[in-house]
Amino acid sequence: MKCTVGEGYRTKTEDGHIVVELIGLQATNTPHYSVAHITVPAGTRSVVRRNRFDEVLIVESGRGLVTAQEEEYTVEPRAVVWLPAGTQYTVEAHQAEDLTVWAICVPAFRPEWSTTGKATVDWRAYRVPQGIERLRSHRRE
Repeated sequence: MKCTVGEGYRTKTEDGHIVVELIGLQATNTPHYSVAHITVPAGTRSVVRRNRFDEVLIVESGRGLVTAQEEEYTVEPRAVVWLPAGTQYTVEAHQAEDLTVWAICVPAFRPEWSTTGKATVDWRAYRVPQGIERLRSHRRE
């Protein structure tokens, strides 16, 4: 399957960002991952967001600032930022130019799994342990 940004499922967020989902639940009914192209207009900042899925942002063009858990990252083309599930973050475009990024979410983006504002729940607490202990059988003695 091949598609372009012009063919994706387009939405505008409450903070004015343009999101075009190319692969995911809305665009292709794919639940395992999603790929979206996001345009953050010059001089704007996203609302505080916290997701119940991992998200990777890859900067295509422009400059900006990603604030994640009180850490600030200056971003420019080809920068990559990993936002693990439960991370509170914002994305801000520089005053002079739009910031465009590719967002890859695992599992796929779902609006109900993305909250805005300062959340009181840390979704990382709900992750299933991935260690070897959960794979070992428990012997009865």
